[in-house]
Formats: sequence, structure tokens, C-alpha cells
Amino acid sequence: MVKFDLALSISDIHINPGELIKDICPNLLDMFAQAKAIKRNFGKRVLVLLNGDILNILPLGMKSWRVPKGRKTIESIVLEAPREDFFWLFGNHCGRITWLRELVKPYPWVKIAHNLDFEIGDKAYHAEHSHRWTEWFFLRWFADDFTEWITTNPLTRKYWYEFCKRQGWLPGSYPPNPRVDEIVGYHWGNMLRLSVRQGRIWVIGHTHRRVDLLPPDIKGGVIDLGAREEVRIEL
Repeated sequence: MVKFDLALSISDIHINPGELIKDICPNLLDMFAQAKAIKRNFGKRVLVLLNGDILNILPLGMKSWRVPKGRKTIESIVLEAPREDFFWLFGNHCGRITWLRELVKPYPWVKIAHNLDFEIGDKAYHAEHSHRWTEWFFLRWFADDFTEWITTNPLTRKYWYEFCKRQGWLPGSYPPNPRVDEIVGYHWGNMLRLSVRQGRIWVIGHTHRRVDLLPPDIKGGVIDLGAREEVRIEL
């Protein structure tokens, strides 16, 4: 179990190739600067956690990222990041964890993982994007291969992106699912029940809703990081 003095975390930025992080989510650069300053001025060990879906590998496909504009977007993140205790977790929009590892391979200070267990003081935490506890459990078996196939042909790519907008998966999307509140509430309930069973606090993303479910006198709880929000976790 890795021990930290505090954690700075963010989730669900969903940046596209060609975009720069300073324009899309300046909060992340502020988070990096804070982590460096805390370590330099106070000597504290700071976990810097990207909790999934930072890049839109899906539904755009890896062909959109294996080009100069894709590398430029990735470098706008990793070259600003701390060189120690920087963890980037896998999310459903990554497609495959091997794809994410390929894209950041030139930057050895970036640690890629499915999840991370850590402690701050006397509290235990488990961080993961949490999509595997939702409908994505079924989609994961074919979503990556299907996306790579359909984005190869320019004709199918056009209709695929229009479909993704209708589903709410891309910028410029159509109105969201009216049942989203019910779906998110059900997910939070599942995560809270699991966290209490395990006796540790779960740090999750995926829902794009920021909430702290930390009942008093209960060993467990849920911290949902929301989307593009910097969240500080400490005693």
C-alpha cells in the first residue's frame, strides 16, 4: 500500500487530438503546479491522479492520436506533469490500456494502471474510473475493435460521429438522457455499498457528477471527482 500526505485528482477531461490542455482544462495545469509547490516548499508526498477518460481515444480511434496533432495534445499534459507520483488511470474512453501505454511510452514518469490503492493518514482509498461497474462491462468486449474498424473508412466515420453526438459521447452532442440522474444515483449506491464492504473509500469518475458520499462513523465512502474539477483529498 502506497502512503501519501495528500492527493490531487481530476477525471473526465475528454480532450480531443489537436486541442491543448491549457485551453480545455487549465485546472489540470494548476493542479500540477500545486503538487510541485507543496513538495518543494513543505516536503510532502503528493499523489497526482488522473482518474480516467482524459483523452477521447474512443470514439475517435487511435488513428486520430498516432499523428503529430495527437502527440502535441498528449505532450501538453505530460510535459507539465510532476516527475514523481504521477498516476494516469484507465477509463472506458481509452479503448484498451495498451493503447494508453503506447501513447505515453516516451514519457517514463507517467504511471499507467487500471486502479490504485493508497493511504492518506489512517484512511485507505481505492481509485478507479469505475466504468466496469456500469453498462460498459458489456460494451468493453467489442467497443475498441468496432471503433477502430468504423473510423478507418471516411464514409462510415462521418455517420459514426453523428451517431456519437446523438448518444452524448462527443462535444456538440444532443440533449442528455433524461434518465441520467436515476442511472448515476444507482451507480453511486453500488459504489457506496462496495466501499463499506471493503472498508475503504472509493475515488471514482465516469459519471461527470461531483459528490462526496462520506457518512460519519462508517469505514467507507465514495468521492466522485465529476468532470474537469480539481479535487484535493487529505486528512
